[in-house]
Amino acid sequence: MPRSNRHVRSLSESACDPDFSQTAGSHSADSLSASYDPSLVHAQLRPRAHPGYRYMTHILVAENDLYHRRVLKLLLASPMVKIMEVENGEAAIDVLSMRRFDLLLLDTRMDLMDGLETLSWLRSNKTAWADIPVIGLIDDDDRHLRPRLTALGMNAWVRKPLSRIDLRRSLLDFLPGLQDTSI
Repeated sequence: MPRSNRHVRSLSESACDPDFSQTAGSHSADSLSASYDPSLVHAQLRPRAHPGYRYMTHILVAENDLYHRRVLKLLLASPMVKIMEVENGEAAIDVLSMRRFDLLLLDTRMDLMDGLETLSWLRSNKTAWADIPVIGLIDDDDRHLRPRLTALGMNAWVRKPLSRIDLRRSLLDFLPGLQDTSI
């Protein structure tokens, strides 16, 4: 038997509001179902990152090299940052269409769909996330691509091998809320 709005309301309120002391039996079903708004419950249940900030920062990493993904995961380790990793541009576009991210770290050399193709697709399609800030992960061999990447809409780039200082500098340009973090 599915739960009624009364049960959902009381469970969600007790999870979100530490001052909520009434039990499910003390409410009438009419008053609860009339005031129940699932969007408010989900907004309240979204994880808090830090007392001084409203929400966690979500970063999508599109990098085909496992070593570089591990290095990025270590460099971005912070209670305020949640990272999702994908191995190619096609997977990045699929994930972006399903979830909201604050920034995309995009490798220029990947299988299936490389960084240039991914960036071109992102900027040319009229989606809600077409204007996501993109920081390119560029090998020294790809320095000649910088003007083309800028023309396609890449916001910044970080040179490989990755440096904590360079990555932090680029991230803070687009995510200033991370200033006081360990990144």
